[in-house]
Amino acid sequence: MLNELRASANTYTFSKFLGLTSSFSLVFVIDVSNRLQPLVGMIRTVTSQLVNSVQNLSTKPSNYILAPFNGSHWGPIHVVTKINEFFDLIESLNETKLQHSSEHYYDALNGALKTCESESVAFFFTDAPSHEPCPQGLTRALARLKNTKIDVLFVNSSQSTSETISELNHFAVTTGGLFINIDITQPTINGKFIYRRLQETLGY
Repeated sequence: MLNELRASANTYTFSKFLGLTSSFSLVFVIDVSNRLQPLVGMIRTVTSQLVNSVQNLSTKPSNYILAPFNGSHWGPIHVVTKINEFFDLIESLNETKLQHSSEHYYDALNGALKTCESESVAFFFTDAPSHEPCPQGLTRALARLKNTKIDVLFVNSSQSTSETISELNHFAVTTGGLFINIDITQPTINGKFIYRRLQETLGY
């Protein structure tokens, strides 16, 4: 039976089926709302730092996934295989390029989770949860299915409420990820944190 499966698939797919590959995705889901342009600028700086540091990883991400969104639209989901291409995508981020109307606050994140490899590392950049309560069940189920932890990198603002922080903290914890308040004026620190999480994915 295994020989038949191997004959019907390529070597990579067959190896992945047996759990013999260490492929994973680096996923950025970014709120690109106009009010968050300083955040997008910080992410560009962080990604430029990652271009060099990722080269030092013994196993590099097999692909890089970018999923932009704002309060009303999301997508498209971008998938590239080189960190330089990932950086170029982030450089060109603009909320006017979003294509799909949002029916759910986590649409972009759900799309990224459906696309990524198993055991990936995902970062969700935002400053607010949905304007109204939004079910998280599908997103948590996808995260469990892909064995992917989601770190919420939260930009605190004068408009942030304790309910906002509580909702996003609960979301991160239930996926096995972390909730982190980030300072957008400290791209070097944020970049080191993201790189450290990449290392942890590889077992460092």
